[in-house]
Amino acid sequence: MNIKLKKVTYVFLLLIMVIMLSNVSEASSNYWVRENNSWSYYLKNSKICNSWIKINKKWYKFDNLGRMKVGWYFDDKYHGWYYLSMDGSMKTGWIKSGSRWFFLDNTGKMVTGWKKYNGAWYYFDMNFCDGAMRSDSWIDGYDFTKVGIKELFTNPQKYTHFYLDKNGKYIPNIKFEGQTGVFKDDVFIRNDGSIVIGPAFINGKLYVFPEGKLNKGYYSDHLSSNIIYSNNIGEVEFVEPMVLNEKNQMKTQKGDLIQYNDKDETIIILEKGWR
Repeated sequence: MNIKLKKVTYVFLLLIMVIMLSNVSEASSNYWVRENNSWSYYLKNSKICNSWIKINKKWYKFDNLGRMKVGWYFDDKYHGWYYLSMDGSMKTGWIKSGSRWFFLDNTGKMVTGWKKYNGAWYYFDMNFCDGAMRSDSWIDGYDFTKVGIKELFTNPQKYTHFYLDKNGKYIPNIKFEGQTGVFKDDVFIRNDGSIVIGPAFINGKLYVFPEGKLNKGYYSDHLSSNIIYSNNIGEVEFVEPMVLNEKNQMKTQKGDLIQYNDKDETIIILEKGWR
């Protein structure tokens, strides 16, 4: 071997050694530590806190104390729910939590509303940011925060409803005959275990479930400034304009004298009518 070739070989081996030492040094400064019953990660000997970080092609989340998060986590910055497995790695795609199915997009964020997957449409509950896949039930084709009770009561056929089968897939051309499920203590539980929130048609009648609890008696429709009356089993019987006198009182078409309280928006009956 000539002197020139020896020098090239020596430089090459030296370069390999430098790279190997560099990798060893980097690896020794990046490491996991078990602290106070949770895992923490040190990057260049500094603990990762209040941040997402990608480690070996997987994403992890650490809180402000540097503790690795597991399970469901709501990220205020990205306004969404994420799921971190027991080893801390962020999940994507379908996951089953308890008895319910959820879908996480490719960023890990939980999907709500409609989602097309493998050619089929699915619906993930939007109430309380729940996100659970709906199945064997109906999805109302209206936003009850924008459509008043009077509109639904007087024009029930105007709005579309979408049926989801037992696997959660949308099945078109199914005739809507009302939500299916059972009543339990003024709550209506659908076949898939979800509860009705807002107005809903059940057995051909309109019911109203503010925050999931059935309304009965008199109450107001904030979207249309109307008075609504539901009978003792919760069926909406009539909706009429709220026309109050100087005492915040009015007589309804049922003949009741009622009074509206501006502070808590409740309605009380002062005198019973003839019906």
